Amino acid sequence: MTIRGVDQQGRNAMDVAHSRWIIQNDEVLYAPAGFNALAPADIDELKQRAARTPRQRCRVCLHDAPDAMLHDMVIVQGRGIYARPHRHLTRPETIIVLEGEGTFIRLSNDGKPVAAISLSATGRPGTTQVIRVPVSEFHGLTIESEWLVICESTLGPFDAKANEFAAWSPPQEDVAAVARYLDELKAHVAAL
Repeated sequence: MTIRGVDQQGRNAMDVAHSRWIIQNDEVLYAPAGFNALAPADIDELKQRAARTPRQRCRVCLHDAPDAMLHDMVIVQGRGIYARPHRHLTRPETIIVLEGEGTFIRLSNDGKPVAAISLSATGRPGTTQVIRVPVSEFHGLTIESEWLVICESTLGPFDAKANEFAAWSPPQEDVAAVARYLDELKAHVAAL
C-alpha cells in the first residue's frame, strides 16, 4: 500500500499512517508485539522508505525490542550500498533471501575473500537462498539487483559490542576509500 501526503503536524503520512510500525529512526522500524505477518505491500513500503534514506536501507524488526531473545528482521538494501565487512563475536545468524540478487562474501581475518556465494530468491541454478553464518566469521555483501530483501535471524539481546567491523575495511563515511575497497574486493571475488 502506498501512503502519500502529510498529517496535521506536517509529518510524512507514510511515517504515521502505517500505525502498526513503531518507528525507531528512518532505517529501523519495529512491528508491534505478538503475531506479525508481512504482505508484499509491506515489503514495497520498506523499499520506498529505503529509497528515501542516504544509505538506501530499511529494516522492520519482528521482535518486540532490542532485549528480545530472538531477533528476526526483514531488511531491504539498495543496489550499490556498502555493507561494511563485519563479524558477530557471540552469535551465528541465518539469512534468507526473499527478493533480489547479491553476493555474500566470506573473508579471512586479514580481509582476503575466501568464498563468494551468489544469492537469489529465484532459485536460479548456481545460487543460494539460505545462508547460516557461524560465529566470528567476517562477511560482507554486494547487491546486484535494484533491491535485495532478506530475512535475518539471530539471537538477542542486541549488544553492539558483540559486532566487530573489520579494521582493514574503510568506514562508510570515507567515500573515496570505500569506492577503492569495493573495486579491489570485486576484483578478488572475480578471481575466486
